[in-house]
Amino acid sequence: RLMPGEQSPSDPHPAGTVELVHVTSGELTLTVDGVKHLVPAGASATFEASAPHTYGNEGAEPMEMVMAVSVPPVP
Repeated sequence: RLMPGEQSPSDPHPAGTVELVHVTSGELTLTVDGVKHLVPAGASATFEASAPHTYGNEGAEPMEMVMAVSVPPVP
């Protein structure tokens, strides 16, 4: 959950890591490798998480999301 104006940055994860986010309320501003993507309530996004990424709420209401992260096994 992010309140209006809040951000949560994340360092790059190991190569092959994939994240899936589903927004349940509000609007997520997902920035991946410097490019912003708006994800509204009811929508989902998936991305390669080996690049820097930030979850943000640039809207006027709280944003809630569910996230799953798939990290490849270490050889």
